[in-house]
Amino acid sequence: MKNTVFDIDHTLCAVRSLHDAATGYERLGFTVSPISHITQMGIANHVILFPPLTEGSANYIELMGTTDLAAVSPVMAEVLKGPPGIRSMVLSGDDVRGFEQHVKTLGFQRTMIADIERTWELPSGEVLEPSFSVMLPLQSEFLFNYCQFHNIAPYKHEAWLDHANGAKSFSAILSIAENPVETSAKYAGILGCEVTKGQAGTYLIGPGKVKMRVGSKEAMTAYLPSIFIEGSQEKNRYLGLSIDVEDISKTADFFKEQQIDYAPKGDSLFVYNLALIHISEPTRPY
Repeated sequence: MKNTVFDIDHTLCAVRSLHDAATGYERLGFTVSPISHITQMGIANHVILFPPLTEGSANYIELMGTTDLAAVSPVMAEVLKGPPGIRSMVLSGDDVRGFEQHVKTLGFQRTMIADIERTWELPSGEVLEPSFSVMLPLQSEFLFNYCQFHNIAPYKHEAWLDHANGAKSFSAILSIAENPVETSAKYAGILGCEVTKGQAGTYLIGPGKVKMRVGSKEAMTAYLPSIFIEGSQEKNRYLGLSIDVEDISKTADFFKEQQIDYAPKGDSLFVYNLALIHISEPTRPY
């Protein structure tokens, strides 16, 4: 079976308050879209968009919360419950039903696909028409799901691509695994790609430009400031995401001007909002 995964398209973050989450990202210098209501699913979201890195894919952070519990499916209710944070790695491709068959051969039997077409009226009066078929998140050590866009244009909206902090792309999702070798091999099979070695004993998975970085607690402590690793007892969890910026020194200056606390380590900066945000230039060794 041919690989139908183009890239890691975006990361889904569950929030308790959409307003507070959006305000927090705006304070960090990200441009956040107006709220979008997905009425038929009982949820709403904000998106933080970047220019796409791979044909057929978007590149963004999604902030999602519930607005009508009666309309939320049991799958999404389970995904969104609990404390705020990263919930799922969303893959992109051109064959959601083919991917569904692929993951069933890997043992994932309880799959669900939703076909979404809707209108999204912006405060300016402009109307966007997102259209996609999405396989809802599958329960695993690290939740993942798959999106096939039918109209990707809203996720390339030019008004939302520039960010005051100099951010240019979402480049990786950071993950701590009890057994990173086995986990890396498993998700490479799901995504249809090879495992490569990254810095500090971590592993990289992804068929496109965006990677899933997997490491043990020890490897991630070497890679990241230890303050962001301590505290959780979960053996397998999404820890945060990586953002590439145009000029790391200008981003640091922006944070200082806005009185935003950040942790430097090597040639990277680290901040926290719902999840760890690792900020570096794309020329940094991977």
